Amino acid sequence: MKSSMDNNSYTVDTIRLPLNKFLEQVAFNIVVTIVRRKQMIVHLNLPALIVGFFTLKVTAQKNLALEGEVRQSSTYKTFSAHLAIEGPANNYWNDGCSSTAAWKKTAWWGLLLPKLVYVTNIQIYYRGDRANRMNKFRLYLSNTTVGARDAFLCYTDLGISGYPDVTQDINCNNLTKNVYFFNRRSSARNGEGAFVELCYVAIYGCWKGTWGVDCTNQCPTYCIDEHCYPGNGSCIWGCKSSNCRDFKCDKNTGICTDGCKTGLVGHNCNNSYYNIASNGTATENPPNKSHPAYLSVDGNRSGSCSMTSGPNAHLQVDIGFTSIITMIYFTFGGSVPFNMDIYSVYCTNTSDFLKDGIVIYNGKRPTEDIHLYAVCRYVIYVPPIINGISNVDLCEIEIGGCPIGKFGGYCEMHCSENCIYGSCDVVNGICTFGCVDGWVGESCNEICTEEDVEKDGNIITALTVRYILRYIYVWCEQHASLESTSL
Repeated sequence: MKSSMDNNSYTVDTIRLPLNKFLEQVAFNIVVTIVRRKQMIVHLNLPALIVGFFTLKVTAQKNLALEGEVRQSSTYKTFSAHLAIEGPANNYWNDGCSSTAAWKKTAWWGLLLPKLVYVTNIQIYYRGDRANRMNKFRLYLSNTTVGARDAFLCYTDLGISGYPDVTQDINCNNLTKNVYFFNRRSSARNGEGAFVELCYVAIYGCWKGTWGVDCTNQCPTYCIDEHCYPGNGSCIWGCKSSNCRDFKCDKNTGICTDGCKTGLVGHNCNNSYYNIASNGTATENPPNKSHPAYLSVDGNRSGSCSMTSGPNAHLQVDIGFTSIITMIYFTFGGSVPFNMDIYSVYCTNTSDFLKDGIVIYNGKRPTEDIHLYAVCRYVIYVPPIINGISNVDLCEIEIGGCPIGKFGGYCEMHCSENCIYGSCDVVNGICTFGCVDGWVGESCNEICTEEDVEKDGNIITALTVRYILRYIYVWCEQHASLESTSL
């Protein structure tokens, strides 16, 4: 009976660390892994030490060989196909290996999986004393049979001099349902012919649509067909670019690299807000003719950027109308550092942000959508002051919202005239502050009746009583606490 083997391998692409940092990181990773997994066999294969540095290769997928059905073209005695996935991971025949029968011109071993997987790499431990029988082997990935026309040839040993290594780790990086180890010979005389003798096989990857350790993470929704690389979650077939300017997006992040299509706004250009900055006027202080302010509202994230510097440098966008602002997204130029300094954004109706501006963002350099609710006409970006100087380097500022009184994907619809202050939600048109007298409903388009008045009155009465009782309860609790303290 073969001993069980841990079914996961943990890998990162080449990393170079100082020796003490490397050992510290390895120790930390082992502790975290033991806590998370509770059971795990950790294999560390450390290459040669080079001037105080280690180079480590790690993977982080699941051994899918344990998730499917194994078969082989024929079986020698009791050396069945499943012995190849039971372990241990070595080349010793006496520990148990799968084997096809003699006198065959072709031989194969296959893993049939229940659904599509993305295979990253395949580890093979062939019978150690029969490397000649492994010679000229091939690895196929197929959704049907080994000989199917759609079979993808992941690896072939053909044309390589000498016998192959009996232990191999082969990268495949392809989508499939089945994996086949295949070999053939022109003759099967003298009991030889084609053999497949596998002592251990591990097939690493993730189910389509998942990635990470144990494939527990879902691929990002911005990936085409939600299909991503198991190691890091990057999109394999690219990212959905229908909302992007010139259909360009980053497969690792889904960000529209050149900006959004007209009217769209946000990190992934998928927010239901109109970019009201695209119709606005930008100014910078002090002015810089070589990198003018309008470059920050031209809709192009990857083009030229607005740049200026000075003791109080800033950039202002005049939207043109007093507007409801629900989101802001910045694309910074290359000179803007990731540091602990404070970046500020002001909102005002007079353009004098130092006098009457309201701070709507104050924190580290923003890298995601800033969600907020503000009503103003001017938005002012103020970079941090470093050594007495502020540097504006802004490729694009996108402001999501609508002028007061409008809503919809392009702010083309009007809020109900029965909304208080004429204000409504910029996406769905629901009145923000309720209805004027005589009207009810989310959009305040229903005439108020006596029944509505009575209903609303009952609700208000109930809420009033509830808050009075709550106030009395809190007062009593505080009073009792004070008395016990004084005692």
